Amino acid sequence: MQVAVAGAGVIGLSLARSLLQAGHEVTVYDRAEVPNPHASSVDRSRLIRYAYGRQAGYAGMVDDAYAAWDRLWAELGESHYVRTGTLVLAQPGATWARDSANALAAMGRPVEWLDPAEAEARYPLLDLTGVERAFYVPSGGVLHAERVVAALARRVRALGGTVREQCPVESVDTVSGRMVLADGTRGQADMLLLAPGPWAARLLPDLEQRLTPSRQVVTYGDIPPGTRAQWDAMPMVLDIGKDSGFYAVPPVLGEPLKVGDHSFSLQGDPDWDREPGADELRGIFESAGVRLKGFDAYRLRDGRTCFYTVAAEERFVVEQRGRAAVFAGFSGHGFKFGPLIGERFAEVAAGRRSFESFARWAEGEGG
Repeated sequence: MQVAVAGAGVIGLSLARSLLQAGHEVTVYDRAEVPNPHASSVDRSRLIRYAYGRQAGYAGMVDDAYAAWDRLWAELGESHYVRTGTLVLAQPGATWARDSANALAAMGRPVEWLDPAEAEARYPLLDLTGVERAFYVPSGGVLHAERVVAALARRVRALGGTVREQCPVESVDTVSGRMVLADGTRGQADMLLLAPGPWAARLLPDLEQRLTPSRQVVTYGDIPPGTRAQWDAMPMVLDIGKDSGFYAVPPVLGEPLKVGDHSFSLQGDPDWDREPGADELRGIFESAGVRLKGFDAYRLRDGRTCFYTVAAEERFVVEQRGRAAVFAGFSGHGFKFGPLIGERFAEVAAGRRSFESFARWAEGEGG
């Protein structure tokens, strides 16, 4: 079967890899170079974690996601992951930490609750004033997103697939499997897989009512001299309140400290609103100041924008339309499932799993 994939992010390349391994002919198209610096998938880090608030269905998929990553590392002969553990802070009046702990307990993964003094004694870099309590789990870690995407593109090519860079898909006919590229070239495939990230509604305008591009700013900074050993022992930190929150990613995999805003902006144009301003970067970076002792000694280095695509309840949108399948709405939490989604869809293509059960699973509903 001839397969065309629109979008060379972690989802599109993972789909291509698994279908090539199943014997299909696959061509992947991307609007820019790969890794595409403007794509949802590309950054210095993405997190893989079990803490998911009330979204127990997605928490229950993480074991299988880890197994899929292990298969990819074995295939590549290299790994772009480091385990850090996860520290979740519980703010007064917020339920995300408690909901996450309850979901983990139901999965047989009890958490270790710490009062603020205990957490500060274990992680002396932190200032937990105003935090009710925190919990720690040894699972969870950091994926180097840009290196993952680059490695997947090399693997797709090594398996005999084609990755066409600077080659946007302008329009598709999902019934016939026809597509038109930006240069006017027309093509056809037995199956079209559409994973274009924040540009999804450009290909399928009806998705505009269900998917919202969200401009997110992330920042990177230098840690104070003399704190490297303490940071090496630090987990990722998730400080999520009712209406706001931030996350901090330890400086691992050769990268600096990362600080990001956990709330969605739900605005922006992925082709235009790309450069963050100095005040914007400073505001995001300094949001961590309330939680890090001696923050005046931390130095903002730089930052960037990422564009996520957000659907209702942050559930993934996976749909079959004629000869096409749509993969969208992966928000900020879809990266961790990339290889697993590729493997599961290959089962659909082989007839071993129904598309309906696959779509329910992708929505976090089992199946």
